[in-house]
Amino acid sequence: MATNARQSEADFLRTCDVAFQNVEENPVIKAALAEVGYDDAKIQEGKDLLSTAQLKYDTNKKEENETSVASLNFKTKKEELRKLYSRHRKIAKVAFMDNPATLILLDLEKPIPSTYTHWLEVLNVFYVEILADQQLQDKLAQLKVTAEQLTQGAELIPEVKKLYATYKDEVGESENATKEKDTAFTALDLWMRTFYKIAAIVLEDEPQLLEALGKNVKS
Repeated sequence: MATNARQSEADFLRTCDVAFQNVEENPVIKAALAEVGYDDAKIQEGKDLLSTAQLKYDTNKKEENETSVASLNFKTKKEELRKLYSRHRKIAKVAFMDNPATLILLDLEKPIPSTYTHWLEVLNVFYVEILADQQLQDKLAQLKVTAEQLTQGAELIPEVKKLYATYKDEVGESENATKEKDTAFTALDLWMRTFYKIAAIVLEDEPQLLEALGKNVKS
């Protein structure tokens, strides 16, 4: 969600809160509204909608923050793996340049895939095949690629997968929280629109009181 939208929602919640506070604290406003059906029970109805909207707003913000963290964790680990594989791939293409069969076995004869799933499959094949063949490891060791480094690359793959799964879960939770927040805000907005229309009528001769409810009055 864009920053200005987030700020607008926060402002709306504050405006509603001020409106309800002033209804409670200003006897003139309270009495005028009560005469047209906006008594304590009716005002509580609006306050309950505000409480729900505030809760959903806070939950949505929390979920968005968690999604951002999960995204960062995934991208950081993925980049670590990308850099390591890029180095190993470059060296392997030199080490096995005279062995076409090995180049095919390790998926080195084709460009690196751009899609995440295919990319991860290619990396997995690379490390699984090399770590299962001592001769391939020995060949790479001559160019200073150790078995430990190859193992590190292989172990990064499930880490990246796990972080990606966590990120996707967070995206789903965030999207659900956004829907619930939007629903709560819609309900509150509809209630407040009617409230302000009624207030504008009963406080028509006292515009300063209407402004106390957060409603701008044209001079």
